[in-house]
Amino acid sequence: GLVTIQLPEPSLFDICVDVDDHLKRMTSNFIQATNQNLEITNLDDKIFEILDQLHQVQASKSFFQEFSKDPQQFITKWLASQSRDLRSMNETCDVVHGLDENLFGLTDEERRSDYYHQPWTQEAVHRYIYN
Repeated sequence: GLVTIQLPEPSLFDICVDVDDHLKRMTSNFIQATNQNLEITNLDDKIFEILDQLHQVQASKSFFQEFSKDPQQFITKWLASQSRDLRSMNETCDVVHGLDENLFGLTDEERRSDYYHQPWTQEAVHRYIYN
């Protein structure tokens, strides 16, 4: 005998298969890297802020240590320095020859002690020391 094989009728099925989506993976990696970069940038900003604070504290400490050694000499030198800086910023520094370094560029009025015995002096010293 002859055997008859009956073939099933063709059927279609939807089968879900996970396939590696290269574009999706690249997009995900990019977003993750961007978030990490943002986090790194924020941490860098915090580090720079802390370093700036440390620098300010160090400058303040150095300022007061020098002041504590000889307050009068420190104030004299510091005011002369501030005066020179102000003149150079305003570009009105007059060169005065033959004077002591601390008197460089001082006007006749500024060379007299009466100039520093005015009401503004106490406030200026207070601001310079405590700010």
